Amino acid sequence: MEHTHVAVGEAEGFTLRLDVRWTPGMSLFDVTVRTAEDLTDHGTYRAVTPEPMPVGTPRDTMLDALAARVLGLFQLFTADWVDDPVSVAAEYVKTTGFQWVTEREARR
Repeated sequence: MEHTHVAVGEAEGFTLRLDVRWTPGMSLFDVTVRTAEDLTDHGTYRAVTPEPMPVGTPRDTMLDALAARVLGLFQLFTADWVDDPVSVAAEYVKTTGFQWVTEREARR
C-alpha cells in the first residue's frame, strides 16, 4: 500500500533515522529504519493502530510510541543487539525519542 503522509525521525549525532508513513483515516502504518547519511534501508515494518491515523502530523510522542511498539517486536535482546540497526533504533526511540519533521525538512 502506498501511503500519502510521512514523518521523519531524526536525532543530532545519531546514525539512524526512522520514516513513518501513513494514510489519514486508515489504521495501517509503516516504519522504515534507514542509515541517516546515505539512506540505506534496514527494513520496513508494518502495523495497525487501534484508531485511524490523523489527517495532520501526529505529535512526536505519538510517533515515538508507534515506532517503539513496532520496532520492539523485532528488537534483539542478545549481546550483539548493538550491531543490529533495528534494535538500536528501537532502544533509542524508547529511551530518548526522535525529533520528527516532514520529509522536506529532513536532513539529507
